[in-house]
Amino acid sequence: MESYFPVWDRHHQQVIGVVELYKSPVALYETLREGRILVIIVSLFSGVVLYSFLYWIVKTAHQLIESQRLRIKLASSRAVELNEQNLRRIGAELHDGPAQCIGFALLKLDSITEETENQQVKTNYDVIEKIQIVLNDALQEIRSFSAGLVIPELKDLSAKDAILKVIEKHEKRTTTQVRHQLNELPDELKLSIKICIYRLVQEGLNNAVRHELGIDQQVIVRHKEKQLRLEISDAGPGMNDEDLEKLNDTDHLGLRGLRERVESLGGKFKISSLSQSQGVRLLAILPLDE
Repeated sequence: MESYFPVWDRHHQQVIGVVELYKSPVALYETLREGRILVIIVSLFSGVVLYSFLYWIVKTAHQLIESQRLRIKLASSRAVELNEQNLRRIGAELHDGPAQCIGFALLKLDSITEETENQQVKTNYDVIEKIQIVLNDALQEIRSFSAGLVIPELKDLSAKDAILKVIEKHEKRTTTQVRHQLNELPDELKLSIKICIYRLVQEGLNNAVRHELGIDQQVIVRHKEKQLRLEISDAGPGMNDEDLEKLNDTDHLGLRGLRERVESLGGKFKISSLSQSQGVRLLAILPLDE
């Protein structure tokens, strides 16, 4: 490296010579290289520290979210089981309370009717007969209602057996037929999942008879990729788009209860039409934890 410096004459105020210096640049280059290395090291260290800190934040947040999700799922499962216990209790209370009282009243009315017929007193016979009819209807409704609230013990049943049981009960009660496809269902499922499946099939088939005349009822359940896909369909009159939209946003107690059951377990619930003029399909997709 070459450097040049002028030599001044102070008396005459002019340059009288030039000083030329020579110096090797190796030391300067070495200093610059060391500086660059230091900058790289500091940058890498800072990046590692920052990345580690961000990774720790993300991992902690993920663990927190995952633990909260698991707690919510456990709470939902416990809520479903507790709800079923309450329904069984209500069903038993209805059967043992009002149903027994109405049954006792009917027995008394039967005895009064027999006495009235024997004495050939017909003044109040028509009134008593109407009361009997009303009480009989009320008794049948209470028994049907309480039977719908109480489900069989599902702990010892597989998902397939639970579905077949509710289909069998539905066929006997409505004298209709239900086709079913139950493909490779897992033997072991959480109780909350089995309860949800049972209620879905029960309510779906009830609606098929109540609103769609029970024509060509079908239950299809498939297990694939950690999901359970359940379809309940019929070939009844069907519904238009406006009615289906109302059903999907419905305040109907039974359907709203089904939607809440499915969504509380992290699933999806939808009602659709098979075609524009025929059939309704109830679809539920439930995630299955390993």
